[in-house]
Amino acid sequence: MKRTLLVLLWALASLAATAEAQIYFSLNGGYALSTNKLNGGGIGFGGTVGLELTPSFSLELAVRNWSVPVTGSNQGLSEGKYSALPIELSGRLRLPVGTRFTLSGEVGAGFALQSFRLDETLAADWASVGFLIEESVENSLAVHIGLGLEFALSPTIALDFGARYHYLRSQGTWTITDIAGGESQTGQIADLDFGAITFSLGIRISLLGKSPDLR
Repeated sequence: MKRTLLVLLWALASLAATAEAQIYFSLNGGYALSTNKLNGGGIGFGGTVGLELTPSFSLELAVRNWSVPVTGSNQGLSEGKYSALPIELSGRLRLPVGTRFTLSGEVGAGFALQSFRLDETLAADWASVGFLIEESVENSLAVHIGLGLEFALSPTIALDFGARYHYLRSQGTWTITDIAGGESQTGQIADLDFGAITFSLGIRISLLGKSPDLR
């Protein structure tokens, strides 16, 4: 995974040098709200490296992360906390509005690292009657669409607000083990919905290439 990220970053830098384009990065924080009623909301963070090929189009490589509480159900996971870490390549279209504001829209896809941690109290309750309970989720495809608004503070620094819908689907696995006897049973949990709407606010800094004239 690290090697893939380094290759993509090197490719973006090479394109920037060849095309005399602008390369930038952004860091942000925000909130993720699950679209599945069984899941809650939670704080998220992210980072982006982008290549502005033209004033109206950019390529971006983004890594985001958020965690949300999960309400247990008979058809899905038990009570606990779900975490997502999507790594996606996106295309972004920009529309300047005046000298400092820029509206944008983006579409991206990639791969999501996903994990689930069973509620400690629930796990302890099962252990007290002699059973070890484990549940996990698989990594999966990640797709998102979003809208953004940038406000330029200087030719190289801007505030960046974003709202995105993330499509995430996965499969899960449960295992129950008899602690005394050591016997285990395992099953699959199908069609888990981890879709989310995320809101973020961050700062964008241009590193290389031409910057906008704010006069």
